[in-house]
Amino acid sequence: MSVNFTDVVKQGPAKIRRRKTTMPLWKSRYAILRKSSSKGPLRMECFRSEKMSQLTESVLNVFDLRNVRSIAFLASTVRRNALSILFNDDSFVHLAFESEAESMSWQVALQSVCLPSTRPLTAPMGMDLLSFASESSNQDVFNVYLLPTPSLSISGECLLQCTTETLYLLDVEDPKKRLVGWPLNALRRYGRDNTKFTFESGRSCPTGEGIFIFNTIHGEEIYLKVHNASIAISEAYRIDDRKQDLLLPPPPRRQLTRTETVPIPPRHSTVDGVAMALPPRQSSSVRRHNVVDRRRPLPPPPPPVHQ
Repeated sequence: MSVNFTDVVKQGPAKIRRRKTTMPLWKSRYAILRKSSSKGPLRMECFRSEKMSQLTESVLNVFDLRNVRSIAFLASTVRRNALSILFNDDSFVHLAFESEAESMSWQVALQSVCLPSTRPLTAPMGMDLLSFASESSNQDVFNVYLLPTPSLSISGECLLQCTTETLYLLDVEDPKKRLVGWPLNALRRYGRDNTKFTFESGRSCPTGEGIFIFNTIHGEEIYLKVHNASIAISEAYRIDDRKQDLLLPPPPRRQLTRTETVPIPPRHSTVDGVAMALPPRQSSSVRRHNVVDRRRPLPPPPPPVHQ
C-alpha cells in the first residue's frame, strides 16, 4: 500500500474540441488525467487555467474515460500535434498540444490507463492457473480508502476485492499483492451509504475483532456483492446439512415379542439430595377396597341369635 498515493497520471495545458455543439471550436484548457481511485473513476478534468485547477468546484468539463474505444493522432491537415479519443458511443474528444513531444507523452499516458496492453494471465505461486482464472472471472475490485483503525496497521488508498468467500485488501500499486483477507462467514455485520462501506469482523478473522471503514463511491456495489455472496454461503451450508441428514442411517428400532417384557424402572424422588424409591402404585380396585369413609359412624354389630 502506497502512503503517497496520487490519482494524477498527467496534467498540462491543451486545446480541446468536442463533437457536441457546446464546444465546436478549440478551447484552451488545463487538463488533468486521473486514474481510478476512491474519489472517482478514470476520467479527465478540464479547468480554465492551472490556477483554477487547485479548486475542485471550478472544473468545467469531466470526460469519463472508462468506455474509450481508440486513441489516435489526427492528420496534420486537420490539426498538428493533436490526438483523437473515440468513445464506444461514437462521440470523440480532440486534444491539441504545443509540441510533438507533448502530444507523444499524452498519447502514452492515455494509452496506458485507457487501453492497457493485454498481458498473459499468470497465477500466483501455489495456485493452479485454471482455478485462478475461474476465481478472477467471478470477482470485482473496487478503489477504496481505508481509514486508520487500531485493528490494522495499514491505511490509505487501496483496492478491495470481493470474491465468493472472502474480502481481500490489495495493494493499489501492486494489485496481485494481497495484504489481508476477511472470510465472509466471519463478518458480524456490514453496511454502506453514499460515500462509505463499513463492516465489523469477528474473532476468527486474521485481524480479530474490529470495525473497518472505507471511503469509496462504490459502497452500494460492494454491499450487494458481499450480501449476495453471504446468502450463497448460508444456502450452501443449509444444503450440506440436509445431505448429511439424508446420508445418516435411521436409528435401530427394537421389536417386542410375546415372551419378552420391558422392565419399568421404579419411581424415584429426592429428599435432601438422596434418591429415594417410591413404592409401586396400587391398582384402582385395591385402592377402592381400602378407602374408609370417616364421615359416618360404623353401624352396630347385629345382636346374637339365641337358639
